[in-house]
Amino acid sequence: MGSSRNDMVIYMIFAYLSFFRLEELAIEDYKKLIMSQDALKMHTFLQFVFDVDVLRENVRDAWMELYDYQYIDEKIIGGIEKSVPNVSDILRTLERKATGKVSSSLSQSGKSTDRDSESQSMMTSNNHQSMNAFGDESEMPKKITVQEPFNLTKPKPKVIPQPEALQREVKANPVPKGLFNKTGVQIEKDKEERRKIKTDAIRR
Repeated sequence: MGSSRNDMVIYMIFAYLSFFRLEELAIEDYKKLIMSQDALKMHTFLQFVFDVDVLRENVRDAWMELYDYQYIDEKIIGGIEKSVPNVSDILRTLERKATGKVSSSLSQSGKSTDRDSESQSMMTSNNHQSMNAFGDESEMPKKITVQEPFNLTKPKPKVIPQPEALQREVKANPVPKGLFNKTGVQIEKDKEERRKIKTDAIRR
């Protein structure tokens, strides 16, 4: 399914709402958001999102590289499975708007429609057939795009740099020249001279 950059952004937003925030949204608010978009694109997208078998077969393994398997089974896929009866009316409305009929098993899941809804659907279908008989090609059912699983990019492992080796070499100052050439008398004489210099400095 070819998609533009704008379509991908929209799909990411609705995927986030459907997988992680659907329980927090009122179903009417969710329906308004869905119906504000292109019917055919949303129909194809939601047929993929709410098909639990497709999610388990095509994206569960990829998700397990990012999330805990229990969180995926219980929170994400389990949440979608619980929400299917609540969104079945949205799926039916969307499919009828996109294709002119309701034929997918996913759209027919949940509570069955009443007789008035069935009668309205039959009248709509008959109107389409009548208009097509007079050559109005604009009212012909639209071609359904075949759904394909998302191509999720596998995360690249992070490369941890090797720590730099610390220099442990100890450099000692050189031994002063003449340290071992002085005699005891010379050392005492040097001390006396230093003491005298300090005394004179204090007296000044």
